[in-house]
Amino acid sequence: MAKERTRALSDVLDQLESAAHDDSITINEVVEKLGHSSFASLMLIFSLISTSPASGIPGITAAVAVIVFILVVQMILGRECLWLPDFISRRKMSSKKLCKGIGWLVRIR
Repeated sequence: MAKERTRALSDVLDQLESAAHDDSITINEVVEKLGHSSFASLMLIFSLISTSPASGIPGITAAVAVIVFILVVQMILGRECLWLPDFISRRKMSSKKLCKGIGWLVRIR
């Protein structure tokens, strides 16, 4: 069993912010940046997105709920690598709003 690397929340947020380089970012880009086997980091990030100002993006809270549910089910089933349906992984969110939400999260830590 491979030893998992522990990362600080600030490191995870920095990684996510560095992935937001265009006008928008896809869910797949977020997953790629954080790692397909980083279930805890992904659950945390998506949950924090839904509680940040980025939640003002229409439909983002519902999309985050579906993603977190899929993550939890996969963890329960013992998967080592994340799978998301294409219609979710292709969904885009505004990079500007995402970075604003990350900035909000960094201030409260």
